[in-house]
Amino acid sequence: PPSTTTTVAPTTTLSGSCNCDVEAIKAAVLADISVTITDLERELNATVTQLKNISEPDVFSCKRMSGFSDETVPVPYTACDVEKPLGLVDITTGKFNVQRDGTYRLTFTSRMSAMNGQTIRADMYVNGVRIGRASASLDTFDTQTNTSSSTILDLETSNTLDLLYNLTAGDEVYMMIDYVGTTSLIQSSMNYQIFFTGEWIRT
Repeated sequence: PPSTTTTVAPTTTLSGSCNCDVEAIKAAVLADISVTITDLERELNATVTQLKNISEPDVFSCKRMSGFSDETVPVPYTACDVEKPLGLVDITTGKFNVQRDGTYRLTFTSRMSAMNGQTIRADMYVNGVRIGRASASLDTFDTQTNTSSSTILDLETSNTLDLLYNLTAGDEVYMMIDYVGTTSLIQSSMNYQIFFTGEWIRT
C-alpha cells in the first residue's frame, strides 16, 4: 500500500488580547441594554396601570330616601352604598365628579309619579348637556272614538335610565326632573326607590 505522511500543525498560543477599544464596546453594550430595560419598564408600568384600572374601577351607587319635585336643581341623595374612591359623588349637589377618563355605565332608577294625567321626565346631564331621558305619562287618547278621555288618572311607575357614555376627568354628571303641572314628582321612602349609579368600564 502507498505510504502516507502526517504533518503536525505547530502549536499556537493565544495571547487573549486584541487591538480593541474595550471601554467603547462596554459603553455601547450598556447603552443598548439600558434602552431595552427602559422600554420594558415602560411596558410593565402600562400593564400594571391597566390591570389596576380593571381590578379597581371607579364605581358608585347612591340613593335617596324621600320624594323630590324641584325642577331647578339636580337631584340630591341621602347616602352612597358604594363610592370608590371616596369623593366621586357630592350627595348634596347630586353631582358625580369624574376622576378618570373612560367609558362609563350610568343608571338612574326612580319611582315616577305622573299626577293628574300629566307627564314627568328624569333627564341625565353631563356639563349642562342632556344625554338621556326617562319619561312617564298616560296616553289618554282613545283610538276607537278618536277622542281624549276626560277621566283624570295618576300614573305610578318605576323607570330606569341605563346608558354607556364616554367621560373625561373633570366632567360633572347629574340628574334633573322636568314635569307638566304642579303635583308630579319622583318618590322614595325608607325602602329606597331612587338610585343613581356609575361604573368605569374601559378606557
